[in-house]
Amino acid sequence: MFKDMVMQFKNRSKVFPAWVIIYWDGVSDSQEKECLSKEIPQIKAGFKEIEANIDLMIIITNKK
Repeated sequence: MFKDMVMQFKNRSKVFPAWVIIYWDGVSDSQEKECLSKEIPQIKAGFKEIEANIDLMIIITNKK
């Protein structure tokens, strides 16, 4: 899914985005570890697959 969105951006603007910012709201401590250990590597692998050198910023807000 991320890879498709990045390719849509590239098709419209003719360049890859310099940054992708992901905002996860209301993530519990246990979910945070899972997100960081599973989802981030998948996103980075997608970037590598399409040969895009994109910086990734993750913003996570925790549940109280």
